[in-house]
Formats: sequence, structure tokens, C-alpha cells
Amino acid sequence: MKKIIYLTVFLTLILTSCGEITTSNSFTNSSSNTSTQNTTDNTTNNSTTTTTSSGELNDYNLVNNIQDGVILHCFNWNLNNIKNNLKNIAEAGFSAIQTSPMQQQKDYSKNNNWKNEWWKLYQPLSFSIAKDNNSLGNKSDLIELCKEADKYGIKVIVDVVSNHLAGGGSESLNSDVLKYEPEIYNQNLIHKGVGGVDDSSVYKVTKGYLGGYPDLQTESSVVQNRVISLLKEYVDCGVDGFRFDAAKHIETMDDGIYSSNFWSNVLTSTSNYAKDAYNINNIYYYGEILNTSGVNRSYESYTSFMSVTDNKFGNNIRDAVVNKNLTNASNNKINAGNDKSKVVLWAESHDTYSNDSQESTNVSIKDINKTYAIVASKSDATSLYFARPNNLTIMGEVGDKSYLNKEVIEINKFHNKFIGNSEEVYASNNSIITKRSDKNNNLGYSIVNLSNELTANNIELTGLKDGTYKDQVSGNSITVNNSKITNGLFDESGIMVIYENETSKPSDEITIINSNNDNYLTPSSKIKISVNNASSMTCSINNSNKIAFNNSINLSFNDNKYNDNEEINIVVEAKNENKSIKETYTYKFFNADQNNLYFLDLENNCNLANENSAFWIWQEGSSGYWFTDFMKQDYFIKAKIPNNTYGIVYVQFNSNNFDWNNKTWQTSDIINNSIIYELKNYI
Repeated sequence: MKKIIYLTVFLTLILTSCGEITTSNSFTNSSSNTSTQNTTDNTTNNSTTTTTSSGELNDYNLVNNIQDGVILHCFNWNLNNIKNNLKNIAEAGFSAIQTSPMQQQKDYSKNNNWKNEWWKLYQPLSFSIAKDNNSLGNKSDLIELCKEADKYGIKVIVDVVSNHLAGGGSESLNSDVLKYEPEIYNQNLIHKGVGGVDDSSVYKVTKGYLGGYPDLQTESSVVQNRVISLLKEYVDCGVDGFRFDAAKHIETMDDGIYSSNFWSNVLTSTSNYAKDAYNINNIYYYGEILNTSGVNRSYESYTSFMSVTDNKFGNNIRDAVVNKNLTNASNNKINAGNDKSKVVLWAESHDTYSNDSQESTNVSIKDINKTYAIVASKSDATSLYFARPNNLTIMGEVGDKSYLNKEVIEINKFHNKFIGNSEEVYASNNSIITKRSDKNNNLGYSIVNLSNELTANNIELTGLKDGTYKDQVSGNSITVNNSKITNGLFDESGIMVIYENETSKPSDEITIINSNNDNYLTPSSKIKISVNNASSMTCSINNSNKIAFNNSINLSFNDNKYNDNEEINIVVEAKNENKSIKETYTYKFFNADQNNLYFLDLENNCNLANENSAFWIWQEGSSGYWFTDFMKQDYFIKAKIPNNTYGIVYVQFNSNNFDWNNKTWQTSDIINNSIIYELKNYI
């Protein structure tokens, strides 16, 4: 764990492929319509209202073919929460949702924080939908979700774990598997003596164990038939597609002496069942293949059956966005073979966010959305948006709702609008531009700004005629001359979407954007004020002299001018020939020092610092202890942090019957509405 610095740390505690599959082994993308299905089993669902074909949009501007659209990964959401949010999901432009695995989960524990439970879904006990002991719901919930999703034209993808089951050890099955999969358990259908997986050989990739759980003998007809049974059960519920966890570690028919017919048998059997039972021709499949396909193996061995993930592409773009590397961010070459129509991209995944490596955990949602904007603007590939949990999220609950941000919605619409048409990707003036055209050759541009500069002037939009256009994200007017923006302003997201046929009249409206949406300032705070469509602009702080600036001004507050708890008023004035505008922004200033930590409660409604509250503090290498020496003031609680503090968590418990002489395990009382924050300022 990295050391944490406490200088001016503030935390607000407002609780606030795919395709038609026949009996042959040829798997191709399908653009056929989904027909209405009938079944005599009243417990199943297979009706649909979607009538769009590939490239056509329904009333919500969603597409019928999953590969053509974009996917929302509803990580750990229970099925009822997904169902209750379907209208918002449809309006946000997601043509498909992906659930977490629905198989019987290991060591089920109700109402626990997601960090403690999510991985158990990836160590299932069964190849059947959980009747109990699953954080997401049951079969009836899944049927109802699929019925409701059909009303919006949203497809339902379920995550499937078929490479392994829960382990008692790396080379032994969990004893609870016997209850659900007796044949697999009694025959001990696992690989032994191989060691852990790595990419060095076909043998190690396909026969080694992952983590602390054993690798199943997926070449066995017993295992294959149990996986087929699970997929058929999902089809009966109305599921439209499947994501296969650890697909890379299941052998293909091209793996020589280690090959098997797992994929051809499992996917063909499932698709034939869907067609024969429900007249469904376009069950969607994609497999998780991380980093490489392994030595002497190829992506094409999988893409003849399904789409595959290209995590390296999205991860590299994300790193380029974070590091503001225009060259790498404009890279357009995928890693997973040569066919983008068989690729799933992302800005981050549940693994990059939740695993111990935490590749994307501390990347800001702003940079995640910029990365998503770049990858989701591409042609042919589908893109997955990972709905992050937050520190307070309990299994089953909805966490962060950034998937509803305006910039995400507009990028989704951009993606759906240009299905089937290629792209041109290039860099211009600190921005990545993806240029697309529709079937009528009307141009569109997604623009992602990698700098902190909000002005968009001098960005080249090749082929766009002179005129005034509307940015779909901010609503601002954008003036273009000689194929360059001459008057334009990003909103705080740093993302624009412009269409050739979405023009606007020249406007005299003035736009002011303040980068700081908080109600407080600290010595480390920085504010950027940007103004669009004004000929003159000034800024003043607490009635000081007005400072003239051009387009934008940066403000900082570390010059010891301001007192603790002082009110600060920032006044911005701007005008052009026809209009003038004045905006006042008011803040509270908190003068933190190296040993004081503030937890802000600006609405004064969290009942902080009561008898149920404490800090858990630890020094480097120590086990930690409870710390209760803090006080509540008007807007915050303030704690004098002991020297050499390495990490800290603030906890508000649900009950007050504590034995404070035995504090080590008190966090077990934390429930859904508790307040838990671990500081993220690392060096």
C-alpha cells in the first residue's frame, strides 16, 4: 500500500459471433430480425418488441444487433435494480446490458459491501441459475427483467463462468460443489499437476489453474453438457447473449493435442436450441481474452465462434488519456486480430477497477469518460461502459451513475448513428478527433480534449464546411472557418459531438464555465474560469481589482490571504456587442494544515461526529487502532491526525453498544447507510 499524504485533503460526506449459428461450425455476424417467440412454459420469457435490423434504430435510437451497439455493464446490480433503470439506460443509448454471473455463488453473504463479495460470483458452485444464495436475484427476476428490457429494445447479456468452479484449493473443488454438480465433483473433472496459468504454452494457458480455484476439464462431455444446460436455461428466460469469463483459458479446436470441441459444441447446441424452441437466430457471444491469446495461439481460433475482448487497446488509450499522449491516444490499430466487427472494447472493466492491480481504480471518471468517448466512437467494434460501484455500494445496489452523463449519452448516440461506416482518427490541437459519415455522407465528429484547456479554437475538423454548429454535449454554438474551430468551448467533460447537419444560427449568448462545482476551497484548490462568445471578460475575488483575461483564467488559493471558514466570492463579468453577463460564485475556505483532516458536511445533515463515529488509523507496518479525538464545527468535523499516520478510514456505525476496550472488529457493524471513506491521495 502506498503512503497517504494528508495535506489539504477534503472529503465530502454527503450520502448522497455472435450471430446466426447453424449445425455447421461456421459462426458469422447476423443482421436478421428477432422474431416473436412462443412457448407453452408460462415460467419463461421469449417475447420481444424489437423489429429493427442491423444498422436500423428503434424509438430509443438503439440497435438490434448487440455487436453494432454499446453495452452497459451493470456490475453487481441486482436484476430488479436493472429493470427499474431500463428507461434511463435506453435513453442513454445503450442497446444492451450485461449482468454479473447468476450461478450459485460461493460463500453467499447478504448485504455485504461489494468489495468483499463481487469475486465470489466468479467462483460459482453450479451450472444452473441460483435458486438462492445469489446477490443478484433468481430466475423469476431474470424473466421479468428480460420481458421489460424487450419493451425498450435492450438486449440482456449474462456473464457465464465455465472455465472453473469454486475451489477448495488450486487443484480441488469446493466441497459445496457436490450439492449442485455431483457428477463433476464425484469424477473430479479438473486438471491437476499443471500449475498456474501463463501465456508461455498452449498447455499452461488451457490446463493451468487461475488463482485459488481448479481448472475444469472442459474437454469432457460431462462439463460441456452442464454448460449447455445453463445456457439453455438462460435462453428460456429470454437472455439474448453471453459473456464468457476466462474464455482464453478454454481450449479451441486449433490447440493441437490439447484441443477440444468445447466452443463448437456448446455454442452450436445453444444457438440451435434458441432457433428450434423460439425461432431466435442471433444469440450473441463474446469471450474474455486478456492481453494476448498465448504462444502459438490466435484470436481467430475464437473469432470464428464469437467476439472477443481487446483489453490492451482500451487500456492503452486510457493510459494515453491520463498521460495526455496524443500519439498513443490516436492509435487506431486493434490487437485482437484484424476484424473490428469481432471485438469488444472498453475504457475499464470490473477487473481493472476491482482486482488487486487496480489499474483504473484511481483514474478519474472524467478521464474514463474521455477514454470511452474515443473507443466508443470507433466503427464495427462494440464498446462496454463499466458502471462503477462506490465505497458505500452494497452488493445488488446501483453505484456511480456517470453512465447517464451527457457526454456518455451523446457518444452512444454518435456510435449508433454511424453503424456500418468507417472512421478517420487523428489528433489536432491537444484533441483526438474521430470523423464518421452516415449512409447519406453526412459528417459527424467526436472530439476529445486531452488538455485542461476548455477553449476549442484551432481544432481541425477536416471536410466540415464553414458555418455555426451545435455541440451536442454542451449545447454551445461552435463556429468553423477553413475547417477549423474559430470560436468554441468545451464543457467540463472535455468532449464534443458535432454533426454536419446540426447547424445553429450565430449566437450572441455568452457562456461561462467554472471548473469547480464544490462549495468550498482549500489552499490546494484550483479553479479554471472559461468564457465563450465574449469580447471582454474580467474576474475579481472578494471585491478586489478586476483582472482582465482572454477566454480563460486559472485561480489558486495557496497565498495565505484567506482565513479558516472565510467566505470567498468570485465575480466574473463578460460582454460582447449585444449582451453582458455577470456570475458570482460563493465558497467557504478551509485552511487545512499538514496534521488536520477535514470531513466536510456542508448541508449539515449527516449527524457527523456522534458517539457512534471513529477513525481507524494505522502507521506503516502496524495493525491500526481506533481514534476518536475530533470535533464537529459548523460545516465539518476536524481531526488532529497523529504524526506518521499512514492510512485512515472514517466510520459511522449503526449502533452505539460498543465495547471500546475491544475495538478491533467493530467495523462488522457497518451497514448500508454507513459512511466509509479511505483516502486516495497517494504518492
